[in-house]
Amino acid sequence: MDKEAKGETRLDLAAVTIRHMRRDELDVLVDWAAAEGWNPGLHDAGVFWATDPQGFIAAELGGELVGGGSIVCYGRSYGFMGFFIVRPDFRGRGLGDHLWHERLRRIRERLGDEATVGMDGVFDMQAWYARGGFEFEARDLRFEGCGRPGRAGPGAVPIDTVAF
Repeated sequence: MDKEAKGETRLDLAAVTIRHMRRDELDVLVDWAAAEGWNPGLHDAGVFWATDPQGFIAAELGGELVGGGSIVCYGRSYGFMGFFIVRPDFRGRGLGDHLWHERLRRIRERLGDEATVGMDGVFDMQAWYARGGFEFEARDLRFEGCGRPGRAGPGAVPIDTVAF
């Protein structure tokens, strides 16, 4: 079924406002991400906000938050694009592409000419990221497990006794 048959027409992107995000809106994005099974760190939003409060971009339509992402800069030599999400009911309508390229434009504007811009992303989207000038560097796989209470094995020591 094509997008128009499903009622998903392209948005009038001229009606979308892209602006700096408010801190409370970042929490909304964290909730959206968690609802989709992303694993944002419990305190990541606060740490990144403290690092660069101008590094968060919101997409608004009709007074509603419909997407956003980060463009956190570390001085003028390195920036990182991440935490990119569009509200599910606005996907497939051109907003994500528009917002992604606007974030890239803005981070490059904030950094020096020789700066590096890093990002993480969906492995299957590499060709799309390459159109924005990114090159694949490495694949990072995440694993998760749950421990069970029990006896410590041989050689186990309390963590607070280890000199890091």
